[in-house]
Amino acid sequence: MAKAKPVDPNTILSELCFLYLACSHATDNELSDAELDMIIRCVRVWAPGQSIKAVDAVLERTLVLYTSIPSRVEKLKTASRCAHALRDKLDHEQREAIIRDLAQIASADGEVIARERTFVEATARSFGVELDDSLWP
Repeated sequence: MAKAKPVDPNTILSELCFLYLACSHATDNELSDAELDMIIRCVRVWAPGQSIKAVDAVLERTLVLYTSIPSRVEKLKTASRCAHALRDKLDHEQREAIIRDLAQIASADGEVIARERTFVEATARSFGVELDDSLWP
């Protein structure tokens, strides 16, 4: 029987960063300061053993990758692939935490638009996570 391959925490962090950026930007073509601040806070929680500098470097690299993708559709397809990869690497409780993070990111600028809500709902379905109305302000 083959042993499970260890998961690189930076890969998970990169996938999270991409998912969070897509939720905040690909949904309305804007990334507000409030959304970026929330993304930074959420991402740092996922890497308690790493320095802030190291975590921010992963976010910066992911942002460069994100901005290199020219179309909204391709960004959303990449985000979907990240969500599927995370689903296979994380347990249910961790996937629920990501959905809570996405809802916080979507509402960080004071307004949750339909595309942001749809993004969070689609990710929750992909993760097999039930949505709770208490997620939304």
